[in-house]
Amino acid sequence: MVPDYSFSFAMSSCLIAMLPKGFYDRVDDGSIILKNSKRFSFCSDGINLEDGEESIKSGIIILATGFRGDQKLRDIFTANWCRNIVAGSSDTSVPLYRYRLGNFLGWHIWGQ
Repeated sequence: MVPDYSFSFAMSSCLIAMLPKGFYDRVDDGSIILKNSKRFSFCSDGINLEDGEESIKSGIIILATGFRGDQKLRDIFTANWCRNIVAGSSDTSVPLYRYRLGNFLGWHIWGQ
């Protein structure tokens, strides 16, 4: 989970996220668990990762999908009703600022 880019690159590319005080302390003590997983399923007491190979008990699960997260959320869920509840339709979601900022700046600076 450690970035493979420098702090200065992160600052200049708007890749810095603001985290609550004590976030990394909670990661260290295990009260916040960070996991990458391409596949998961919900279970009665949390989440199963990678086809049930690992199970994590949790009261709250946050899907930190990153850039173009709305599309990733639509791709995660197979049931249409769940997709609509979680991510909405593609014409009602708002892309993240990084996606829109380039278009906005280009139009104002270069008249494109």
